[in-house]
Amino acid sequence: MNWYKDILHLFTKLSEQSFQNILSYGTIARALTNLVVSTIVLYVMTYALPLMVKAIAPMLGIKRMTGFAHFDMISAVAEKNQKRAMQLYDDLVALKEPPMRILYLMIKQFNTLYEVRDLAVKGYPASAIAEKTAIRDFIVKRNISLGRHFEIAALREAVAYGTELEEEIKTGRITDRLAVELMIQKYSRA
Repeated sequence: MNWYKDILHLFTKLSEQSFQNILSYGTIARALTNLVVSTIVLYVMTYALPLMVKAIAPMLGIKRMTGFAHFDMISAVAEKNQKRAMQLYDDLVALKEPPMRILYLMIKQFNTLYEVRDLAVKGYPASAIAEKTAIRDFIVKRNISLGRHFEIAALREAVAYGTELEEEIKTGRITDRLAVELMIQKYSRA
């Protein structure tokens, strides 16, 4: 009669005590039904819901559902997808995101890419890079793959160029919107 435990452990991480609690309030059939229903709900929430939201959002006039547009934009720049990078930038501006903040986040992201790429080239594993930079492992792995699109010198130059653009904005030589567009154009060129 231990077959149900094997099935349970295939789909969940419930402890023996938790399973006994489920059984004490019903039968094995009810416990398995709860397991199947919870697995379906978990699947729907994980995979189907984001797709449904993505499909419905444009109909509701919502241009962007995620708070990661800045990082998506940097990814598009790194992948030399200029059209997508500019589209994401326009979305951010339409959502009233200040161009100065976008520029700051771009400079910060390029600096992070530089640090991660530099340590990766020196032979550090992702876990050591995460520890040295105080960045989570999964972010480090993502930055390692993005950083491969750039030479280390280009990343260092991107940070310096971004800082120059920031200074030009503050001295009134260019507008903040133009500065971000220049940054995107320069580093997303194939």
